[in-house]
Amino acid sequence: MLQLQKKQMKNLRNKRFELVKEKETIDNHLNVVSEQYDSAYLSGAIELEREKAKLVEGIKYFDRVKIIPYKINSMETRSDELFLEQQSLNRELKSMKAKAEKNLKNLNELSSLFLDCLINTKEKGYSKDDLVKIRPDDFLPEIFHIKTGDTATTSFRNIGSGGIKTRFKTSFAIAVHRLAKKIDISILPKLLIIDTPMKNVSERENREQFEGFYQMLYELSSTELKDTQVIIIDKEFRKPSRELGSDLIVRHMKLDDPENPPLIPYFKNL
Repeated sequence: MLQLQKKQMKNLRNKRFELVKEKETIDNHLNVVSEQYDSAYLSGAIELEREKAKLVEGIKYFDRVKIIPYKINSMETRSDELFLEQQSLNRELKSMKAKAEKNLKNLNELSSLFLDCLINTKEKGYSKDDLVKIRPDDFLPEIFHIKTGDTATTSFRNIGSGGIKTRFKTSFAIAVHRLAKKIDISILPKLLIIDTPMKNVSERENREQFEGFYQMLYELSSTELKDTQVIIIDKEFRKPSRELGSDLIVRHMKLDDPENPPLIPYFKNL
């Protein structure tokens, strides 16, 4: 019985040893499987968090853009309103333009005043027989020399350079001020600045034009344009006649003279 008992004890020890080995194997396998499971779970969780972040950003984006259709509808409605308003203004503008083109009284008066200024400045080539036309669409004057039979016209586009062009433009500006005074247009400033009317012109060689231009300005300053301040910047000066009696301030512009500074104080001709 003791031998049998020893034998059974030996078998049990062997069996226990095998079971322990099997348990170790199962535990190792379980550890490996558990690590793989944790890694897969963590990877899946991270991927889900990324998808969640994308969805959250998508929701925020759609929250921002969902108002766009409403704005588009509002802008389309406003566009339709502006289109109708534009059509109405175009019709009104067309009607006013047609009325303005029919009423050429002021343009004819401006043409007459312009020619009068050119003649009074003693400019060569102009006479009372000339025809001045001003188109209502651009208000640019054209002079037709009918008496001489010249088919060419004189305008801002082809007038010569230098003093002739300056006095041509100045005469038109003076005519505009005369017309504004005559029809009482208060929107035009009562200030006229004329820069170098005798540019490229000798007051000795062209004495008649020099005196005629200044004489015209002085006479208008005492009559039609007595309420308009005229500022002339020129290289030569002609005193007015005593009988004109217009207010006049004259000063020379000199370098290094604080009482009579030049227009551009820092400029020096080296």
